[in-house]
Amino acid sequence: MSLLEQINKQKTKLSHTETMVKTADGKTVCENFVGNTFTSNQVSVSHAGYVVDLKPDLQVAKITENLFLGSQDVALDQNLLVLNNITHVISLGIPVTHFPNIGCTYVNVLDLPEFDIRRVFDEVFEVINEVIDKKGKVFVHCNAGVSRSASVVIGYLMRTFRLGFEEAYEMVKAQRSCIRPNEGFVRQLKEYEKLINIEGE
Repeated sequence: MSLLEQINKQKTKLSHTETMVKTADGKTVCENFVGNTFTSNQVSVSHAGYVVDLKPDLQVAKITENLFLGSQDVALDQNLLVLNNITHVISLGIPVTHFPNIGCTYVNVLDLPEFDIRRVFDEVFEVINEVIDKKGKVFVHCNAGVSRSASVVIGYLMRTFRLGFEEAYEMVKAQRSCIRPNEGFVRQLKEYEKLINIEGE
């Protein structure tokens, strides 16, 4: 008996089994191999091809005594806002529910490297300063509280306290470790540092 014949004979003794396969596009497929016949059937609807974290991000990162940073999950939680004495919410690119006795400012900001985030600085900084001057507390957020809102808060610290980009970035990251401004925002903030230095001379 040849080797090939021996292999084929042993194959007939193998138990039938089904294999569940998750494809790169998130589909779950049931694969069967019976005799010389292979079948593949989708058994569930398509899901994202990555793991989705559905847990709410409820961190209220205290950057200064009156300035806080986080995700939209916080902005949607009235009890959490009240608990942290937030009097005003600044929403960057993500409109949220307005709650009684809590002011809200919406500013359209796209999380794209080519978006000129510096063009919203004056508007946002003015709101922050107005709230702080009235002894209020400001919560700044975007969707995840990682890029847009972090960039604006970094810019605010740079302008208000005459900090360099790296120092302001580290100050914010120390309070909210997940921040990650997109590469375009980082470039713009470094250019903003030069502008602040020129104005300060």
